[in-house]
Parts: sequence; structure tokens; C-alpha cells
Amino acid sequence: MALTGSIQQLILKRFSDTFLGKASRMLGRRAKVLTLLTFVVGRFSEVGSKQGLGAFQTAVRMLRASVNKTYPHLPWRTAVAILGGFLYLASPLDIIPDFLPVLGLLDDAFLLGKIFSLAEKDLRDFAAWEQAQARK
Repeated sequence: MALTGSIQQLILKRFSDTFLGKASRMLGRRAKVLTLLTFVVGRFSEVGSKQGLGAFQTAVRMLRASVNKTYPHLPWRTAVAILGGFLYLASPLDIIPDFLPVLGLLDDAFLLGKIFSLAEKDLRDFAAWEQAQARK
């Protein structure tokens, strides 16, 4: 099932108008970010697809490492976008309410897919950094 172009535009507008600003303000609050990450990991494990799970898990580890100051290479814009996507995922104020079976998760999946696509290089760079750290 696919979302229409107008629904996609509405999701992206809501995301940029509401969740990017919240994410930007939250980014400096380590405890709040870590709490959100714990929540969305539990939430996504309920609804995540195997295809999107790898990028999701990498994004969680990357953001966690960044706020813990062990990974200093994450661009601020990428961190804000990913954190904003996670805030959207956690929010009950989605464009399509999550309580609607199947449909309620389409907006979350669409938005996270868009964000992970835009952050693909940063996710790859982090994965390479992680592998290098494991070899040390």
C-alpha cells in the first residue's frame, strides 16, 4: 500500500514544521535523547520490517554514540533529522493515527525511509567507523 503524493507532502511539512525544531532543541539534552532512543527501539521492534531494521539500528547506534561523545563525526543536520524522525515515530500526533491497523504505520515508515535515504552516506561512514573501532 502506498501513500499518495499529497499525503507524503503533508507528512514532510508536519515533520519540518514541528519535529525538526523539537529535535534541534532536544539534541543538547543527552538524557532526553537516550530516553527517546530506548523508547523508539521498543516501538520499532513491534512494527519494523527486516528491510528497514538495519538502517534503523545503525541510526540508533550512531545517534547514541554521538550524544555519548564517542563518535564526533555526525553532522548536526543529520543528527537533527534522525532525532526528528524518531520524535515523529514516538508521537501520537501522526498524520495517520497509529491505532489504525497497517495504515497507521505507513507515515512512520515513509518518513524514516526518506530520512535514512538522505542520511545514507553518514550511516555508511558510521558503520565503517564502528568496524574500525571493533578491530582496534
